[in-house]
Amino acid sequence: MRYVQLALAVLLNVGSYLLYKSIAGRPHGPAWAGAFGLALALGAANVWFFTLALRELPFAVAYPVFSGACIALIVVASAWVFDEALTAPNIVGAAVVVLGIVILVR
Repeated sequence: MRYVQLALAVLLNVGSYLLYKSIAGRPHGPAWAGAFGLALALGAANVWFFTLALRELPFAVAYPVFSGACIALIVVASAWVFDEALTAPNIVGAAVVVLGIVILVR
């Protein structure tokens, strides 16, 4: 269950930052405020699931896994959602992060 909670924290964190990026260039108004509020709620849920995962996982494992997974997913999601360039260094960097996570949790 601890890794499910950690995975949910990662997904919620990535979701919140995707929302922040989607409203970054828009004028402030009711729609912007609603999206911003939703992003804040996703961020709060992320923290809640992360603290649940910390009950059973060492911090020295949970935080690097959380951070690395967020980085790797944001690299992919930014290319998919925002049509940002997915360069060879991005792919290699994300692969190294994932490999590091695999080594760390063993």
